Amino acid sequence: MSCPFHKHTDPLPASAWSNEHAHVVFSALLQSSLDAIVAIDDAGAVVEFNPAAERIFGYERGDAIGRPIHELIIPPSLRDAHLAGMDKLRETGEGPVLRTRVEVPAMRSDGSEFPVELEITPVDLDGRAVFIAAIREISEQRQREQRRRDLTEIQAETREILQMLLLNTDLSACMQSILDRIGSRLGASWAFVDRRRDGQCATEPSHTWPESEPVCSNDAQRYASLAQWCVQQLRSDQPLVLAGDQVSHVPEDARGLITEHRVGSMLVLPLNVSGRTEMFMAFACEAVDREWPAEIVAVLHSMAQSLGRAIERTIAERHRVELLNRLQEALDRAESSNQFKSRFLASMSHEMRTPMTSILGYATLMERGDQGFENYSEWAGTVRRNADHLLSLLNDVLDLSKIEAGQLVLGRSEISRADLLRSCEDLFRPLAKEKGLELRVEVAPDAPALFVSDETRIRQVLFNIVSNAVRYTDSGIVTIRCQRVLGDDLRSHIRFVVNDTGVGISPDRLERLFEPWSQAEDSSRRVGGTGLGLDIANRLVEALGGSISVESTPGRGSSFALLFPCEEFSEGEGQGRFAEPTLGSGSKQEFDFTGRRALLTDDFDDNRALVALFLEQRGVVVTEACDGPSAIEAFENPANQFDFVLLDIQMPGMDGYEAAERMRTLDQAIPIIALTAHAMASDRERCMQAGCDGYVSKPVVLDELFGVIGRLLTAPRATEPAPEPPACERFQIVGNPKFASLIEDYADRMSDLAGDFERALSDERADDILRLAHKVKGTAANFGFPRIGEVARLCEHQLRAGEGLSSCRKDVLRLIRLLHTRGELEEASDR
Repeated sequence: MSCPFHKHTDPLPASAWSNEHAHVVFSALLQSSLDAIVAIDDAGAVVEFNPAAERIFGYERGDAIGRPIHELIIPPSLRDAHLAGMDKLRETGEGPVLRTRVEVPAMRSDGSEFPVELEITPVDLDGRAVFIAAIREISEQRQREQRRRDLTEIQAETREILQMLLLNTDLSACMQSILDRIGSRLGASWAFVDRRRDGQCATEPSHTWPESEPVCSNDAQRYASLAQWCVQQLRSDQPLVLAGDQVSHVPEDARGLITEHRVGSMLVLPLNVSGRTEMFMAFACEAVDREWPAEIVAVLHSMAQSLGRAIERTIAERHRVELLNRLQEALDRAESSNQFKSRFLASMSHEMRTPMTSILGYATLMERGDQGFENYSEWAGTVRRNADHLLSLLNDVLDLSKIEAGQLVLGRSEISRADLLRSCEDLFRPLAKEKGLELRVEVAPDAPALFVSDETRIRQVLFNIVSNAVRYTDSGIVTIRCQRVLGDDLRSHIRFVVNDTGVGISPDRLERLFEPWSQAEDSSRRVGGTGLGLDIANRLVEALGGSISVESTPGRGSSFALLFPCEEFSEGEGQGRFAEPTLGSGSKQEFDFTGRRALLTDDFDDNRALVALFLEQRGVVVTEACDGPSAIEAFENPANQFDFVLLDIQMPGMDGYEAAERMRTLDQAIPIIALTAHAMASDRERCMQAGCDGYVSKPVVLDELFGVIGRLLTAPRATEPAPEPPACERFQIVGNPKFASLIEDYADRMSDLAGDFERALSDERADDILRLAHKVKGTAANFGFPRIGEVARLCEHQLRAGEGLSSCRKDVLRLIRLLHTRGELEEASDR
């Protein structure tokens, strides 16, 4: 049997190539061609339809043979032109598509159109024309070319966008431009950017395109669901492509939004900031069969990554600018604070040295006894007035410190309007009379008789304003008016207006009237003051929820208006509703302390002896302890049944806080009262937390001390009046014969104290100097040596601040000299 593919070495002679051979070869070409081969006769009927034509057009050969070609593959829009061309071809034998390769649309059996490349060759078969068309489908080629064009255009757009991101700091405008340009280039129906809000899904997009068609369509719930789902799908940090049936994966509650916008496919790009997907950008198309070529998705993903980095840079730059602004503000505040501090120190130096000169001078005279005792009362009055002025300055500074530290605590109590105005009038009428001024108080009929607020702070503010009015008025009238008004919120307010006919305030100073340390006017220096009062008053009024305003004309006087919100009620209606005892409440005659037993603990003997003396004068039986362990031992002794405990807070070893905690574990009921030189609200709170029931700051005021003791003991009112304490309310003992021995004992020990300081300084024992300074600070002023107490306080402050002995050595040496001379240094030694 011979094989048709057997190798022959001799060529086939040309004479042997017959028509039969040609037909075989032609048939093989028809069957194996990748292009569609369709032959039609001159009437346009199909006479041949190869397998490739069957595959491309969707007809079987048997169904196609004999049918007009225009019914099979010519789109309806081109059939008339095809028939006209065939007529011309039959008449002339010529046509525009003969022997020429052209691109035309064709039609499949399902009616869909697609592009083809066509070339028609005429053949003469026995005198009859047959036209053979070679048809090649070019859809994929077109798509490849289109993808290449799209990719090239997208790449060009992204290059411009990246340049824009580098040069433009307006990221919002950049993101909107990206949506516009890329959305148009992709042929998207709409596009949007979703930005997180505090880590949660936003309820609406931050940017949309086209802007006239918002994505959420006023349906925040559906949009939030769609955005949340997209974020969950983007956790892998890769773009999300939704095409065709994948869109159905969107949650049902968000699918309505997709349907509403006729979304057939969508591309979602993550925008990562600092390693997290903080937002995303999405492009949606209507076409269900829309393809998202991998190379285009990669380019857009790279663009999104660059946008994320630009956002990071912008955030970092914003933080840098904010940090620089805060730093500049801090520097400005520091510079302003330094200026204020310089002005304040200059003012305080003047304000403190002036009364201190009188205090020290008269105290020296009283101590030496150079004059007769008949002058002591006048001198003591002068000392007391100047001491009160110094205390006022100290209170102003402490109030301002508490306000700035956020430690101001406001109270609520029933306030009698009549008592408030009467006390104000009683306080300032003597000074007004001395200056020849008329002081008037006018009360409107509707002014509330009783109201609720912080009485202490309202008194402080009102008295400050009235004091200024009297001080700055040389002739004329000072008027205090009170009335009831309604605020903007229709709540009841009480209004005080203080008018004067004084020097007035210039417009330039009026603008900075409530600034701290403000004391620029010559009149301010003439009447004294630190310039803190109005700043404190303004802050207190704000803390009380009120307002303060001022009108003034230079040379004609000023008018200050104070407005406070208040809860008012008629007399008898609310008695006792807001009566809350304070740590300093109580009357010096309200309680009888006879026979009460007290444990007094203080590590400094002089302080302890002085307090014990006053307690014993009121009938208290005192047990003394010099430190914390001794106090605990006495407290635990069953033989001692104490009614209350006075406990110094700052002691070496076991301090008062620890001692109070230990005592409280042994007895929950006994009143414990803290004695401390620290007067801030935080110190009081710490004492309360340690278990103390009361708090008295140093220097101790007798009324306050016995008021706190009496309140805590809740003793019944005495039938007989308690003995009156010394006329001087503070521990001022100079000139009082009852304390002569105590003063002498303390003065005798000054040299010993000086020796203790000298040895500690020589040995560089900072802890011992700190302990000694604390003791001297707490007792020197009480025994009539304020200069020694102040220098000791300064030494203690420097050591506690960690400044070291080198910084405070000069002050320690000064303290030693003062102790050796009992404080009798010349004024020049203080300068």
